Amino acid sequence: MTPFMEQGSLYELYTSSIAKTYTGGSATGTDARSPGYIFPPWHNNYTSPNYNACNPDYRNLCSAQFDTMKCPSDANAKFFFGVLGALSTDVTDASLAKNSMRNYVYNRGDWIGNSANLGGWNSGDNNEVFRNNNVRGPFASGIWFGLESCSDGTSSTLSFSEAAVTPKALSPTIRGGTVQFATAANVLTPKNCLDTKDGKYLKVSTGITIGNPEYGMLFDGRRLAGFTTVLPPNNPSCAPSADFHYSFGINTPNSYHSGGVNAALMDGSVRFVSETVDAGNPSDIQPTAGGPSVYGVWGAMGSKNGGESKGL
Repeated sequence: MTPFMEQGSLYELYTSSIAKTYTGGSATGTDARSPGYIFPPWHNNYTSPNYNACNPDYRNLCSAQFDTMKCPSDANAKFFFGVLGALSTDVTDASLAKNSMRNYVYNRGDWIGNSANLGGWNSGDNNEVFRNNNVRGPFASGIWFGLESCSDGTSSTLSFSEAAVTPKALSPTIRGGTVQFATAANVLTPKNCLDTKDGKYLKVSTGITIGNPEYGMLFDGRRLAGFTTVLPPNNPSCAPSADFHYSFGINTPNSYHSGGVNAALMDGSVRFVSETVDAGNPSDIQPTAGGPSVYGVWGAMGSKNGGESKGL
């Protein structure tokens, strides 16, 4: 989209940078790290990927400040993401990965995921069964859809929303923070995630810890780059402790706006979504195939083909 957002130079920088290929060990199936795979810029090298670090060859690309992708209400979006959760405004600091930040995230729908397929992160999940039964939003990592997939209508399907940036590693705040569950299956019940809310903060207990922030690196297609329409805006985000950054989870939109978040629809229009939007019963288990969302109006706006007629 960058050429249509007055970012032609950024587009050219990206397309001229994707010539490196993976030279690591062999892989099975259609794993994204198979030899010959074209490396995206967020890998730090060509043999042992580190998705939190920018490859030195791509420094200018990763550190590009794309103001269109930053919310004016979030002063923390000016920071650069570095190693071990460090943030800095100094792009010349050699210890940092120098990844630029962003506030806008794509709609993953009302589906949390499960440990069998890691919520769509692996490109091996890009098969017809997975696509048809599990990816309920219009976007997912390594999986692509056309507008024709939004049979609920482009005016009834969300495309993007917001995610706040926090400047602190292991932040206990709901805005930008997240909690980790030692028992992965507990993440699949939204109420468990909702129960970690303590005002503006996240609370921990046995088997529940504060995780690294839901950082919004500009060039990043992992789970953290999307949002789920499961819990209403400005509520907690949760994921399993194991494989935290790449696997499934509840990614709740949040912002520094009062009372909710901005969200764009697939038809290009924008709505302000209240924290009190109808999101059904958080004790309900996610839908695992087609059909209406169990998460109220909010869930219906996340599914692209659930057959709902609900709208904001």
